Order: sequence, then structure tokens, then C-alpha cells
Amino acid sequence: MGFLSKIVGKVLDPLTGAGEAKKQADKAMAATSEGFRRAEETVSGTPETYDPYRELGTQSLSRLMQLLSDPSSITSDPGYQFRKKQGEETIQTSAAARGKLFGGQTLLELVKFGSDYASTELDKSINRLLPGVQTGFAATQAAGGARMDIADLQAGRGQAQARINTGLGQLAVATSPLAIFGDTLGKWASPGGLFPGAK
Repeated sequence: MGFLSKIVGKVLDPLTGAGEAKKQADKAMAATSEGFRRAEETVSGTPETYDPYRELGTQSLSRLMQLLSDPSSITSDPGYQFRKKQGEETIQTSAAARGKLFGGQTLLELVKFGSDYASTELDKSINRLLPGVQTGFAATQAAGGARMDIADLQAGRGQAQARINTGLGQLAVATSPLAIFGDTLGKWASPGGLFPGAK
């Protein structure tokens, strides 16, 4: 091997290795991007899947707040009105069968039924609404957690790409012609380099 081919070989060796390192870094970048893309795909629609449960929670909470601020609003509920009417008809039918439809006792029974029924129905309505409120709260927390997962994935992707780019930058500096020339010159001057007699 001639002197000139030895010099060219010393200069080209780092460049060849740098090209291979760049290819490996590009593959790592592509694999990283694909991995994060798939992970983001998995969780990206997740926050919206909780929307119906959050809506249920919002509606339940609104109705619960209405009942707590104005308990008499229970009487405007169509279900309450239907059941109350059925109860009153039962009392009246029973009294009519006994021949006491227009008696004072029947009137007292109707008033007591209406009062007790409103109180009982209010308690039942509150108990029916609480699970909806809890479901909405849990769905809101879960959607927030999913959004945090997405943000973490995006941050992780950025950090991984930054590390790969930093490595590529260091590789570019190490394989720049000036760095290679300096490195090669240092090897030539070292004992056993191109100038075996140098000390």
C-alpha cells in the first residue's frame, strides 16, 4: 500500500463509519417515531369516549342542584305526577268502595299521602341522581388522565428525537473534514503511525 493510499484510507475510514452511524440513527429515529405514533393512536380518541358519561354527570348534577335548592321542584317531574295521581286514585277508589268517598277521613288520607309521597320521592330522586354525578366525575378524571398520557407521549417523542439529533450533531462534528484531518494528523505523528520513526 502506497503512502497516498494510506493517507486516503485514513481520511475515508471515519467518513464511512459516520455514514453507517447516520443510517442507524435514521432507522432509530423512524422506529421511535413509529412507536410513538402507534401509542398516540391508541390513546388519541380516548378522552372523547368519556363524553357521554361526562354529559350524564353534568345533567345529573344540574338536576340534583335544582332539587336541593328547591325541593318543591320534585312536583314538576312527570314521573312524580303520574305516580302521585295513581296513588290518589287508589285511595279514592278504596274509599268509594267503602262508601266513604266524600268523608273527612278520605280527605285526610289524600293530604297525608301527598305530603309523604313528595318527601319519599325527593329522597329517591336524589339517590337516583347521585350515581350519575359520580359517573360524570369519574369520566372527567379519566378523560383528564388520557389527555395527560397523550401529552407525556408527545413529550417523550420530542425528547427521544432530541437525543437522536444530538447524537447526529456530535457525529457530524466528529466526522467534519477539519476533525478528521486533525485526528489523522495526530495518528501520523504518533509512534507507529505513518511516520514510524517519529517520537
